[in-house]
Amino acid sequence: MPDTLLCVHRGGGDGNNDDKSMYWCQGTINADGSLTWSGDERFLDGNTKCSEGVGLARFRGVIYCTHRDSESGHLMLTYWDAGLREWRPRPQPLTTAQSCTPTLSVHTYPDGYDELYCFYEIDNAGQIYWAASQWPLDYWGCNFLAANKMTNRASGVQFGDTMYCVHRGGGGNDQCFWALQNTDNNWGDDHGFDVQSANGPAAAIFDNKLFLVRRGRNGDRCIYTNRYVKNADKSLSEVGSVNVTNNQSDVGPTLVVSNGNLYCVYPSTDNQRLRWARWQADSLSWTDGIDTGGHRSAGEVGLLAIPAPL
Repeated sequence: MPDTLLCVHRGGGDGNNDDKSMYWCQGTINADGSLTWSGDERFLDGNTKCSEGVGLARFRGVIYCTHRDSESGHLMLTYWDAGLREWRPRPQPLTTAQSCTPTLSVHTYPDGYDELYCFYEIDNAGQIYWAASQWPLDYWGCNFLAANKMTNRASGVQFGDTMYCVHRGGGGNDQCFWALQNTDNNWGDDHGFDVQSANGPAAAIFDNKLFLVRRGRNGDRCIYTNRYVKNADKSLSEVGSVNVTNNQSDVGPTLVVSNGNLYCVYPSTDNQRLRWARWQADSLSWTDGIDTGGHRSAGEVGLLAIPAPL
């Protein structure tokens, strides 16, 4: 069972004090579900720069990280070399002119075949693109999601045998949406959640429900949670909502499930310091946000449950 959370993030700050270097740290899951965090380690000796948030996934035993390079704007892919115990970049970008936080997710088909998915945006056009790659990631088939539009970040999540894309609308539309992938690998139309956000939402499957976690809009920095069940026709119906107690953020939160727990990590409004909270199933509420120990990020973090510390 996974007992460690891996967090990859860019630095904090803005303007002349903007730290765009990438860092990684690890949270050990204690017996009571709390987390003990390590210090930050620089990503590739600080030579990798990130202008937005980070995507993270584990595919066929290998940990992959994706980010937008702050100088070229290219969508870059990096992996953890377990033998050398270091992060190593793949030489070619997934795409150029990428313009928001990319995300990674794994889709496993009913026959056991799996693919690594990447969701991203190009040139601030508001169009959602997705790329799927088979092992060993030598080729990425890049496509766009029909008329679906987004701003900030789109997240892929597998609910049963169905892949969902969850995102905020494009062109100033703060409403959150979901679309599902059809059996022919094309994506269906957007369906609106009855919620809004100033940033791209995060999604995770926990307790057989889709958890949608997002910050507010129009200056509302509180973090909110909505829970949805999957119907027979694969549509989603809300069954409850709650805010993440005592927590606020200027960017979107990130979710991960590990050891029967659901965790949320986000840059707080307290000087962008990272905080974490754990879902309490008995009270259907979150714990208060707890500081990770001084880590800072100006963008969404990449978060992943791993079997053992790196």
